Order: sequence, then structure tokens, then C-alpha cells
Amino acid sequence: MNRGYALLADVADVIDAVVAESFMTTYDSGTRAYQWVEPQLIEQQRKLLEPARKRSPPLPVLSLDYWDPADTDTIRQIYQRERELGHSPYVATILLDRLVEEPVVTKR
Repeated sequence: MNRGYALLADVADVIDAVVAESFMTTYDSGTRAYQWVEPQLIEQQRKLLEPARKRSPPLPVLSLDYWDPADTDTIRQIYQRERELGHSPYVATILLDRLVEEPVVTKR
């Protein structure tokens, strides 16, 4: 289910996962720019996802964020922040024609 937060409490027991699209980042078609979602909207979504976390076992949350593939530092940050929330993150281009893999951290 993709962002069906209003229905989540009613269907959590009969779905396999929920997609939190544009959870942390999104694309503004007016400015043609990728941008971070406002913190209060992130918190609102977290609260709406509570039925997924309360289900036993917890319902997987797959996050789908959008960002410029050339900006590896921000992409790395998106993956890290989503994982800290317990999500299975994915980052894509706005056209959804490419999933952007998590950049590998090289240790020196």
C-alpha cells in the first residue's frame, strides 16, 4: 500500500508492507528541484505509520524518496536517516526510471 495512511489501521493485518513515498525528500515540479520534506510533515507521517509499527509482527515500511543521483552525500544521508527510523529505504529519480543505490562509504 502506498501512503494510504488513513486506511492503515483498518488494513494493517491484510497487507504485506506500506510504502512511505516522499517521506523525507521529494521533488518540487514548480521549481524543478529536489528538496527535504518539512520536519513537521515527517513527524506527522511517523504518527500515521504507528499502526504499522504496532502490528505483530511489525509491518515493513518501505520508504521511497527522490533525489539527484549525482548528489551522493545527500543520498547517503537519506538512506542513513531512513534506516535509523527502521524503514527499508529506496531513493529514485523523480521519473522513477532509476533507483539510486546507496553510495558505498570507503574507509581510509
